[in-house]
Amino acid sequence: MRWPIERLLVGTDFSPSAGAALEVAASLARHTGAQVDLLHCLFDPDDDGERAKERMRQQAEEAGVPDANLIAVPGEPADQLSRVRDERGADLVVAGAAGLRGVRGFLLGSVADRMLRRPGAPLLLVREARGHGQLKRIAVGLELPDVETPALRAAVRLAGAMTGELCVIHALPPRGYLSDRRHVEMHPDTVVQRIEGAVARLDASIPFQTAVHPGDPAEEITLVVQKLDPDLLVLGAERNPDGWPGRVADRLARMGPAALLLVWPEPEGG
Repeated sequence: MRWPIERLLVGTDFSPSAGAALEVAASLARHTGAQVDLLHCLFDPDDDGERAKERMRQQAEEAGVPDANLIAVPGEPADQLSRVRDERGADLVVAGAAGLRGVRGFLLGSVADRMLRRPGAPLLLVREARGHGQLKRIAVGLELPDVETPALRAAVRLAGAMTGELCVIHALPPRGYLSDRRHVEMHPDTVVQRIEGAVARLDASIPFQTAVHPGDPAEEITLVVQKLDPDLLVLGAERNPDGWPGRVADRLARMGPAALLLVWPEPEGG
C-alpha cells in the first residue's frame, strides 16, 4: 500500500453502504490530504451522466469532500473501477460492502468478487461508517509474528494517521505443526515479543495490543473481532490458484466487520 495516500477511488451506486464507503474515504482524505475520485457507472450507455453527477455532487458535499472528482461512465462497475484505478494511479479503492453476508455462499457481492480477481491497489470494503468515518479501532491479522507484512504496514500507517489504536492478532499453530517453514512452534510469550518488535520497527508511537491464541486462524481472528468490534479489519489478500482470496479472508469477510481492508502481497522484486 503506497504511503502517504494521495488518491482515493470510491465507487458509488447511491446505496447506504456506498454512502458509508464515501464517508470513510472522506475521513481518510481529511487525515492524509488525499484527492477523492467518485465513480458511478451508468446503466444506459446513452445517458450523459449529468443527473448522476448532480446526485454525486450532493453526496460528496454531504460527506465533506466537495472537491471530489466526479466520474459518471457507462459500463460494468468492476471493469470501470479497475480501469480508473489503473489510469489515475489510485492508492486505495473504497466501495460499499453490500451483499457481504451470504451472497451465493461466496465472499462478497459481484462487484467486489470481480475486483478481488484483479489485484492492484488495496481494496477497502465498508459496511458501516462509525464516528463520521473515523477508523479508531484497527485490527490486523498477522500470519508471521515477526514479519512486517504489507497488511501490518498498512494497519500501522492507518492507525498513525487516524490517531487510532491497533490490535495485532496471531493464531499459534497446533502443537507439532511443522508442515512448512512458515509456521513454527513458539511459546506465546516469544510470539508477543516478536510482534511487538515488528510494530515498533514500523512506528513505536502506535498504542497497540496483541491477541495470541492457539487455533485455526479464521476462527481465532473471528473471535477477537467479535469481542473487540473494530472499526476496521486489515488482512492480506493472498490468493488461491483460481484467483479467490485465501480462506481466512473469505470466512472473515462473510462475518461482516464494519470495514475490511484487503492488501495484496507486494510483487516479487518490488
